[in-house]
Amino acid sequence: MTAPELIAQKFRIKSLLGRGGMGEVYLALDETLGARRVALKLLRIDEEEMRKRFEQEARAAANLQHRNIITIYEYGQHRGQPYIAMEFISGATLGAVIAEHRPLSLATRLELIEQACSGVAHAHSQGIIHRDIKPSNLIVDHEGCLRILDFGIAHVPAANLTRGPAMLGTPNYMSPEQVNGESLDRRSDVFSLGLVLFELVAHQQAFAGESMRVLDRIRFEAPAPLTLSPSGEVPDAVKRIVKRALEKRPDDRYQTLLEMQRELRHARGGTGTAWSNVQVPTTVIAKPSGKLGSPAQPRPAASSGRPDPAEGRWGGKPPTGGTPAPSGPLSQRRRELAERHVTLGRQAFNRHDYTRAVDELEQAAALDQSHAEAAKLLEQARQRLAGQQTEQVARLLADAERQFARGDLAAARARVDEANALDAEHPHVIELAETIALAEVEAHLQSCLERAQSALAAGELSRCAALLDEAGLCLAEGGASGSPKAGHRPADAPGLVELRQQLDEAYAARARERRLERAVAQGRAHLEQRELDRALRAAEGALLEDPDHPAARALRADVLAAQAGAVSEPDAAETTSEPPDENDTRPILVTELQDHARHVMGGGSASVAGADGTADATANGPSWRDRLARVVAAVTGTLARRRQA
Repeated sequence: MTAPELIAQKFRIKSLLGRGGMGEVYLALDETLGARRVALKLLRIDEEEMRKRFEQEARAAANLQHRNIITIYEYGQHRGQPYIAMEFISGATLGAVIAEHRPLSLATRLELIEQACSGVAHAHSQGIIHRDIKPSNLIVDHEGCLRILDFGIAHVPAANLTRGPAMLGTPNYMSPEQVNGESLDRRSDVFSLGLVLFELVAHQQAFAGESMRVLDRIRFEAPAPLTLSPSGEVPDAVKRIVKRALEKRPDDRYQTLLEMQRELRHARGGTGTAWSNVQVPTTVIAKPSGKLGSPAQPRPAASSGRPDPAEGRWGGKPPTGGTPAPSGPLSQRRRELAERHVTLGRQAFNRHDYTRAVDELEQAAALDQSHAEAAKLLEQARQRLAGQQTEQVARLLADAERQFARGDLAAARARVDEANALDAEHPHVIELAETIALAEVEAHLQSCLERAQSALAAGELSRCAALLDEAGLCLAEGGASGSPKAGHRPADAPGLVELRQQLDEAYAARARERRLERAVAQGRAHLEQRELDRALRAAEGALLEDPDHPAARALRADVLAAQAGAVSEPDAAETTSEPPDENDTRPILVTELQDHARHVMGGGSASVAGADGTADATANGPSWRDRLARVVAAVTGTLARRRQA
């Protein structure tokens, strides 16, 4: 694409910023809004699936309004080619920061991941899972604000895309369940962000290597040892955060990124480095040479040997917070910066933004410990912030209770998670979280039982068994997690025992039906081969298990009819030369028996056997057993006369 081309009659291309898996990104000017700079992403793969996913990226990010998520301005098409116009960020990706070993304090690294947690957690609250969190998708501007990019493979509810999660993602940053092609939830993003945290701290990947080898390592191996780059020890608190975020089982990780963000904040407070929104020096974020991949050049140390506060949280060593020197340019610079932060802190305090006030005043105190106003105002801001957080926790808990009363467990869980991020030790937070967890277990359990009942009614026994196993596992894990349901066995759930019994009976009935079908099939084969005795034994054996089995009864009737025909044929041959005997009822009985057999074969069973297996007399004559006895007596008499002759 040539540089001066105009896109959609408004975006004029200035330069190529980069290429990705789905398209190319250009720096462009929006000429309808005073030449505002935008990042213009153009799809370069002409496939329907990619078009849908490209549009999904625009919709997913456009619906997310958060300071740590890139802003989408517009989605459209130019000459049939889709494009996304988004906010242009002048800065560096974490991938570049890591690759070029840019000097960042540990507190700064942790704070960047805090921002990422905040932005991704907001996406989770809207039902969106990113699924491709990696350093190159996280960019930091010159003010130190991190933005999340590229929602191209995010999971959006009702997106209706055909390609499954196993085909998507970057191997070195996939979660174990993503590698296995399983369904994903927000805890998959927790794992991926834990990998980014590991790499930002150590400047090496937790699971390095080629794609296939990495996938096996992610599933089965522990990550590489965590060390601080360029040198130093990683605090135990940070190690614990990384370890928990990278647990193989999702249930063992942080359940929300707000929880991880809170622990990062606490760990950052223990690193000995205060942080504020001090402007980021361009010598660290921007690439000095202007060439891609050029390493950032470290600043020379100050003549006094003390850290330069102008480097802020992005370069060199963090400010020590010691007593400023009485004279000299460095001391004067520290006092000026401290006064600036006191002013910003006072302004934030007056507008009741106590979080910002505490941040600004902590930085002022670190720069000038003798600043009396900074110390006094900082104490007040901390008190107000504690009170504000208490009120916010109370509001969140009240809202959570209302959502819980309406049965909206997802909304109630989100409110409790927010409250937990503010005060994890609050007894009401803990109690309500346990109550919601129990309700979630019970709701899932009831859903499993209802679906299992439907599967059983439809004859889907394997699916029914799987759902009952899922219900039992859900109940067992609910007990093991320390919820009020602890100690309950899976069989204690109402309806679970009954459904298991019904399933066992259904399996037994299916097995019995298959045995009967095989017995009848064998009997039919014997009948075709005129092995009447074996055919009769097969029919009688089947009827012992199920006296009312229609196929077995029909087989027995056919065998009896065949036996009767075999007996009457030789007798008829002997009597052809004799005059008919008017009192000989054998032909009539044989005919009746054959008619009766045809009647049985035709479905008439009222006169064959009662419910208890005994013969019933019909309204028109003796039962079939009596008729058969008469036939046998007649045949016996004939045989006896033959022997006498």
